Amino acid sequence: MISWNSVTISEIVYGAHKSNRPGFHLKNLQEVLLPAVNVIGFDAKAAYVCGRLRADLEKAGTPLSLADLEIAAIAMANDLCLVSGNTKHFSRIPDLKQENWLNG
Repeated sequence: MISWNSVTISEIVYGAHKSNRPGFHLKNLQEVLLPAVNVIGFDAKAAYVCGRLRADLEKAGTPLSLADLEIAAIAMANDLCLVSGNTKHFSRIPDLKQENWLNG
């Protein structure tokens, strides 16, 4: 089963509410997507990873948004591979395992 994280769900809900068809997208999320995935939360272990990443990236002058840091931290704290079309963006995070399934 594929795992999603709670922050990703928040990002999807945000996008749905900004769209012209929020009801449609929220219904698909609830009825199609969520039943098909395992949802992993942002717990204390991920919070520690996130705090370290945030400080390190800010010191390096390459900060990321808090939501992206939380998404990466959940993957790292659970020894998972992050799947994203934005590999350039997430490549700023050392030791993050990631794949881009959009590149074929």
